[in-house]
Amino acid sequence: MTKIDRYVLRNFFKTLVLWYLCLVGLYVVFDLFTNMDSIISSGVENGNIIITIGRYYFFKSFQFFDILVSLLIMTSAMITLSTMIRHNEMIPLLAAGVSQLRIILPIIGAALLVTFLAMACRELLLPQYLDDLLAKKPSEVGRKNGTPIGGIADHQTGIQLNGDTAFWNDETIEAPKFIMPTGLNIYGKSIEAKSAKYMRASGNRPAGYMLKEVTTPLELLSNDSLKLNDQTVVITSKDAPDWVSSTDCFVASHITFHQIAGGEIWEQYGSTLELVEGARGASLKLGESVYFVIHSRVTQPLLDMTLLLLGLPIILAKSDRNVFKALGVGALLIVAFLAVQMICKNVGISYHQPILGAWFPLIMFIPLAAYSFYDLLR
Repeated sequence: MTKIDRYVLRNFFKTLVLWYLCLVGLYVVFDLFTNMDSIISSGVENGNIIITIGRYYFFKSFQFFDILVSLLIMTSAMITLSTMIRHNEMIPLLAAGVSQLRIILPIIGAALLVTFLAMACRELLLPQYLDDLLAKKPSEVGRKNGTPIGGIADHQTGIQLNGDTAFWNDETIEAPKFIMPTGLNIYGKSIEAKSAKYMRASGNRPAGYMLKEVTTPLELLSNDSLKLNDQTVVITSKDAPDWVSSTDCFVASHITFHQIAGGEIWEQYGSTLELVEGARGASLKLGESVYFVIHSRVTQPLLDMTLLLLGLPIILAKSDRNVFKALGVGALLIVAFLAVQMICKNVGISYHQPILGAWFPLIMFIPLAAYSFYDLLR
């Protein structure tokens, strides 16, 4: 790595960090003033306002990074190159025989690194903290009182999984009420208990929910397990005394705790593996937007780099010293690029073609990027 490479990389990452901090800072300041009453009350309740605010905006900052990564990469590249042009730093390099492609290679490499960081954030970090992403204001951070949840239907067994509150730390549901379909409602229309704990599949035990201290129907506890189409769905202590107590019962289900408690946040920020498993399984009937999210996880890194390859030749072509003019052209490109993505998403979902909606921007922009970037390769 040469000195010029280090110089370009230093300017690129400095610009990226400054832009990111400025955008996040503006949001934090605006949101703090908007939710000041809520922040004060939550600080009194939790005993420390600073920790409450820090935890809330810490996870919001990663959410922001996921949303803004395309803008950050393109803007940082534009400012880095425009500044070099304005300060006449490109002319000596070109006069020394260094090609434009060689000059921008560090920027392309840095953009790839940032794209991989965004992928890691999207796949590893955000799915682990869905409960914090659910918080709409600082007073909801930590969720000592749990997350209110609605119902979700298991289309494989026909059971409607309802509950009052979800607690993320131990993956339990308070006051569960599982409504039974025809064939499983022998002892009553629903099974109610004090709590339900999600348990992953282990050995001969399927994945599902252990209902603790069942209150309704009590007759179920002393009878055989319930089957649907030769599949055991509700397991009692009579058939599994080694892991089901006499006051509990187990309801098998492929619907995970995150899917029940996360709702739309899970559909947006769940890991790609979880989303694919949910789409392939028979328990959930996911909407068109989820299929769009799955395919956009593949196309988004490619779109980030495509936008960069579209913008770099434009900035280099505007080789005058008017930085603001170059930035204006780049900004128009970013707006047009994001607008096309949004239009393709909405049209694809509306016309039940989410896969085409996710891939069409890539199909459209890659030839344009290749054509505009061709001159730099010569």
